[in-house]
Amino acid sequence: MPTSELMLPRYEAVRISEDGQRMYQTPEGKYYSVTTILSGSKDLSGITEWRESVGEKEADRILKVACARGDATHLNVENWLLKGEEPKLNLLTRPYWKSIRPFLDQIKKPLLLEGAVWHKDGYAGTLDCLATLHEFGDEPILLDWKSSDRPKKKDRLYDYSLQCAAYVKAANYVYSNLGLNIRQAKIVIAIADDTVQVETLDEDALNQLYTHFKARMTRFTK
Repeated sequence: MPTSELMLPRYEAVRISEDGQRMYQTPEGKYYSVTTILSGSKDLSGITEWRESVGEKEADRILKVACARGDATHLNVENWLLKGEEPKLNLLTRPYWKSIRPFLDQIKKPLLLEGAVWHKDGYAGTLDCLATLHEFGDEPILLDWKSSDRPKKKDRLYDYSLQCAAYVKAANYVYSNLGLNIRQAKIVIAIADDTVQVETLDEDALNQLYTHFKARMTRFTK
């Protein structure tokens, strides 16, 4: 059932776990999550080498801090968009909020926040934000929030781009009865004590990336 007063009805899909894998119970059945598909189909050799180089304890600490700052950034952005609240900051969150805050002024109207979406191709997930931006009038644009200690190179954004393509296709599917047609996505990365990094994906890129995502789904299921 819809659970929000935003421009689009917000849906929640129950998250479940089967064989240690995250899935969503959607109105059309049980689907693996986008993040589960991507993490389960990627080459992990680089991550393994990194963990070995820094040590397991330090690797776990770094990942824990990264998750905490990411969760805090998402929550701060959501509260600002819904309530106009400036967050109470601490040493962990201040550098990232300072980076992403100017971008939020570009948002004309939030349409959907943290909404569950799914697709008949066999996956589901929760998108960060769907909004209109002043620069693009009433065009709906998918926004995906990330955080990092330093700017990311293009090749490090590949899985993020696949994630966006999957969410765009799923949102257009779930809200097809309302005529939703997302043709652009932006990966918005809060960089500690630096200017926000924004990677834009147009319709052609999203369509091409979706074919790559489907290939990753095939690899994951096999």
